[in-house]
Amino acid sequence: MKKIYRCLIIVFWLINSGFASTISFSNPVSFTDVTIRNDVLIYTRSIVQSHFIGAQMSPPKAIAIDGNWTVSVIPYLYGEAISTGTGKSHMLYQALENAVQDLFLAPDQTHLSEKDLRNSKFMISFSQPQSQSYALIEYKGTAKELIDDVVVIRHLDSDLISNKINGAKEYILRAMDKNTHGFHKLYDATNGTFDKRVMTTYSSSSLYSLLKLNDLERDERIIK
Repeated sequence: MKKIYRCLIIVFWLINSGFASTISFSNPVSFTDVTIRNDVLIYTRSIVQSHFIGAQMSPPKAIAIDGNWTVSVIPYLYGEAISTGTGKSHMLYQALENAVQDLFLAPDQTHLSEKDLRNSKFMISFSQPQSQSYALIEYKGTAKELIDDVVVIRHLDSDLISNKINGAKEYILRAMDKNTHGFHKLYDATNGTFDKRVMTTYSSSSLYSLLKLNDLERDERIIK
């Protein structure tokens, strides 16, 4: 009985001191969960669209999360950030709403058009006091987990690995100089052109990679 009595005294002290009110017993939010990430993206898109047409979906239950959130929403158009919106709220979905509203309310952001935002890819980041920051990036209509500007792949299978290998081979073949069969060091993504010099180091390593890829799967383009 004495132990129970002492425990009750501690509990009452925590409640009266206000300490207990700062403790959250909810499960931590996991943005590795694709459902939560996609719900965040879909709802953000809905808020943006409502700015132009007035209709907005109800927030999904999965993002009705209490947590003293700070959210940043950045639309990228052709690789360039065209605006930034920041919002805060104790509820995640409300912080998203406030961040999107901030995209349009700032004086220097009134030029945003529906077409530009429709064609943009959204990066959305989240933070909480004394907690890990999270981010996602839109890719082909889905929200990919982002850590330090790197898209995280948490599941690997043989098909994915095979696709990456084939993609690398196709890139090397495209980059090869048609006349010398050598490789350039610099590529200008804006103009889609290489520099004029063919580099020995890049050529030898790239050709070696092609030979190893041909050992894996015979390709007449490499043999030629």
